[in-house]
Amino acid sequence: MPSSKGIGSERISQALAIPNAKANPSTATIFTQHRLFEYLRFFSEAELKLLIETTVNPKDFQALAATSTETTEITIVEAYKQVGILDHTLGVLQSFQMLADSSQDSTELRQRLRSRGNKDIVGERGLTDSAAEILQLNTLLNNLKVDSRFYKIILTSLWLHDIGKLIAQPDHPELSGTIIHSSKEIRTMLNSMFTGSEIEQIESLVRCHSNLPDAVFCKERNIFLAYFSILRNAGTKQEQAKLLKALLLIGVADVDSYNRLTPRKIRNLNTHAANLLGLIQSERKITSPADLKNEQFNDLTWGRLMFEAFTVLEEIPSEKEELEIAYQELERLLPTEADQTRFFTTLGRLHLVGLIFNLKREFADPKLRVRLVVWTASMMDKYKASVDWIEFCYSRFNKPVKELEVQKLTELLSTKSTDEIESHLRIEINLERRALYLYIPMR
Repeated sequence: MPSSKGIGSERISQALAIPNAKANPSTATIFTQHRLFEYLRFFSEAELKLLIETTVNPKDFQALAATSTETTEITIVEAYKQVGILDHTLGVLQSFQMLADSSQDSTELRQRLRSRGNKDIVGERGLTDSAAEILQLNTLLNNLKVDSRFYKIILTSLWLHDIGKLIAQPDHPELSGTIIHSSKEIRTMLNSMFTGSEIEQIESLVRCHSNLPDAVFCKERNIFLAYFSILRNAGTKQEQAKLLKALLLIGVADVDSYNRLTPRKIRNLNTHAANLLGLIQSERKITSPADLKNEQFNDLTWGRLMFEAFTVLEEIPSEKEELEIAYQELERLLPTEADQTRFFTTLGRLHLVGLIFNLKREFADPKLRVRLVVWTASMMDKYKASVDWIEFCYSRFNKPVKELEVQKLTELLSTKSTDEIESHLRIEINLERRALYLYIPMR
């Protein structure tokens, strides 16, 4: 039996108690070094200093600035391991700055886009094929900038969006919002710049910042909950539309900061944002996530999309072949239509499946990915009375340990039945967060 823990509130309290040093007086110089001109335009020196000293360890900030003064880019993946949240945040700010700077189709823009994107997929062209979409996002950004107060809210949300990673990774957006709501220091800092209703907008943007990318790209976040969360975090239709447009920009900047964007991803994100905007502008009454479902799009169809996202490497030459292999393996494991329907529906009801999209890349064989997903659904079905989401806890940034963990998990998926795998893993249930954590013990 898994152990049961209710540690959410305790971990939040510990995170909020982390002491910070005093900020570097040359705050504006640091923002200039990173070419974050939007912040220099919309914040005073005193506000930037307060933003930094309240939310990050300035020693880390100074060290990062010292190592990157000669470049306009930060190597996010490597720096993330060493510094933590701050470097990724700066990367997101730089990506957002790129959107702000992309005002016309020019040689300079295409050179800039050539250096961005998932190189394993886009190659040397980078995101140049998405120049038109980037220009559209720039137009959207400038339209939002007309309301200078709301634009400053967006910039503040970008700075605060990942502070929840002090506590946990998969549901860090919700935890970031909780920290903003609970931290006296952060509230005091925000109160010096914003009204109460504006702070609520910051909290909403932070809570929802991963909704679109997590649902559209990796399918780890339930799309009906993601959509509904956006709708319920704003009042009027106009406010909902503004929130959605801001979240689209934040989502693109967030994914771009990891160099994971592709033209297809940008199109998909735009399509979902347009669909949700159409829903906002319609007269349809939405009072719960269930109201977003219909005969064509429901738990069953969403579960199928999740299955494909978790078992197939996207945008590679063998994508169709892997998809065929995945469905063949699923039919072998679950031969009846009733079993498959139950499996897809169970997946489709999960609120969140943390880090499985990353974990799938550790298995070269699509069949192993299918077995992992089938086992994950069986765990959710078994513990559905206590949990809504599952997190895979493995050593992402410790390569030697990760290799051993993947080796053991590969062995289990290859040799053990679905019922046998659980006894070889360490499972913890957090009743407060309704989460199930899966660990791969090495002893």
